[in-house]
Amino acid sequence: MNAPDRLAAKVRAVNRAHQIAREIYPRLLEAMRPFIGSKVYTVNGALLAKVEKALPDLPHENGPGGGVMVYRYTSTYSLVWIVKVHQTDSQGIAHYAEASVYVGETDGGALLKRECQATDYRTDYTETEIRAKQAALIDAQKALREAQSALFPFEERD
Repeated sequence: MNAPDRLAAKVRAVNRAHQIAREIYPRLLEAMRPFIGSKVYTVNGALLAKVEKALPDLPHENGPGGGVMVYRYTSTYSLVWIVKVHQTDSQGIAHYAEASVYVGETDGGALLKRECQATDYRTDYTETEIRAKQAALIDAQKALREAQSALFPFEERD
């Protein structure tokens, strides 16, 4: 398998997951506005029917080349949706990326407050940028090993 093809699929997956998270965040935030201070899910973690009904349509697709799934992450203290995207490379191997959409704080099944901060995900990663960062990491790791070797027999904090 050619590594650039694999990276291209991963970059597409990350950018797409981030873009979808940015798109659904304000819609989920607005849908939850009427439920501040109210129960939003049951003891077993399922959303109440009135909450389910108020939710916007969320992307869910599967097709040639990739797919999207958005699901709620079950948590006692927060209301979070996960955007999971896969993009296939030329060999048909799926490469996955996820982005969390944190909507609010909960306790005892009630929505205490909404999180009114923008989802600040980048959607413009490029293969060239990632390759440069990978090379910089390899160089930094080599420099670390050389520094550790030069320090021997001492340790970092002796």
